[in-house]
Amino acid sequence: MEPTITNVFYSPASGRTIDVVHPVSMKGGYSGLTQAQLSVREKADMQVVTWQEAERLGAQADRERLCTGAVRVTAERADEALNCLPPFRWRATQAMEAFAIGEPVTDRLLSWFVRLGSQWFELIEDRVISYDDLVAVVKAADAGEA
Repeated sequence: MEPTITNVFYSPASGRTIDVVHPVSMKGGYSGLTQAQLSVREKADMQVVTWQEAERLGAQADRERLCTGAVRVTAERADEALNCLPPFRWRATQAMEAFAIGEPVTDRLLSWFVRLGSQWFELIEDRVISYDDLVAVVKAADAGEA
């Protein structure tokens, strides 16, 4: 019976899983390379972590790289985004409107558009973020612009 692969080589520099770890030899799974050989090939240090830890570290790296805050956009840009694909989690009130583009940026992150009053903002955030948290991110970015 083949042992279950539970560990991977993770590159903190790229925020990605590079290879699986063969559970018997602790060498690279698909490539057959050792951790040192992988580090040389990828020109980055490798960590041996579980699949779950690699997913958590990768998601954290994606947030740090992509979630840079809200940027003011035109109403035309928001309308274009609203009409390119069916919106995801669209909510509208008189004071606020928010929706995400249905095609994800990563497995957890989406491009969001938020209207506060008459001003539109674009940001990348988690797909399960609350509307209150979206508004808070936009207000923090808008206060920083002023």
